[in-house]
Amino acid sequence: MANDHDWPIIYAYTRKQAIKDGVLIDVTGQARQTGFRIPGAVTDHLFRGYVEPPDALDGYVCQRRVHDVLFLAYCGARKAGGTDRIEYDIAFQMVPDKSETVRIIAVVGPGDAGEPGHDNS
Repeated sequence: MANDHDWPIIYAYTRKQAIKDGVLIDVTGQARQTGFRIPGAVTDHLFRGYVEPPDALDGYVCQRRVHDVLFLAYCGARKAGGTDRIEYDIAFQMVPDKSETVRIIAVVGPGDAGEPGHDNS
């Protein structure tokens, strides 16, 4: 049976294209502040649905939420070791007295030019 590397690539959608299209939101700056050495991005669904505070929470800071998402990913990645995927739950406050728990799947994947998503430095 062939492994994934034996299949020809018909089409590749890069991280850079997904950011340009708005499918991914670049959080590289915040990721580096959290301890990541590789670029970071989150889906637009996660960012617009949970990281950006809802109108009911006027005055809450988006930066704190993105930090929490990235910090938990960083801790999970360090604990998991050599895997390219981790999963964890995080509760987001949606209105003053209600939170919603979301399952986050963090994946290390190809970079802007399709290169492997890891840093050997």
